[in-house]
Amino acid sequence: MDSTFRLRVRAAAAAGWWTALVFLLVMMATWLAWLGISTGRPDWILRLWGSPDITWERVQTLVLEFYAILKLLLWLWVLFTAWLTIWARRLKAAERAAAA
Repeated sequence: MDSTFRLRVRAAAAAGWWTALVFLLVMMATWLAWLGISTGRPDWILRLWGSPDITWERVQTLVLEFYAILKLLLWLWVLFTAWLTIWARRLKAAERAAAA
């Protein structure tokens, strides 16, 4: 087994975990910012949506759906990164077995 390939898979797994961590931190920061904004319910938020018949209930539903989709994407990313990590470990074990 080519050790360069194993190192690349391992580097991809490490980059995947760092990406998941940064994504989670950004998602948490935006969620906390949204909680701060939504408690005051400022009128400018409704004007930003651009529709005259938008209500706070609809905005909150859309934001909740948006974060649910983000969580699903993060879950898929973590599953893919876990698979990469397991694959890198198996490649390392196969390399050791071939060397022995």
